[in-house]
Amino acid sequence: YNMIELNKVIWLFVLVSLIGNFFIIKKNIFGFYLWLLADLFLMWYNFNIKENAQGVLYIIYTIFCLYGVLKWRRG
Repeated sequence: YNMIELNKVIWLFVLVSLIGNFFIIKKNIFGFYLWLLADLFLMWYNFNIKENAQGVLYIIYTIFCLYGVLKWRRG
């Protein structure tokens, strides 16, 4: 990988995650979908660089996001 380009992609997904947080604060379910997108990428990235503990954390975040979507859809 080109490390400069990869670093830009990582920061993009950090930004996606923060925007997701903004939507959650505004009580908008779209935030969970942004979190899911960011979490899936960051999970893949962390396992790819052998940061397994961080990868597991993103698995847990993904589970929390899915749970949040289910709870919000049920009202």
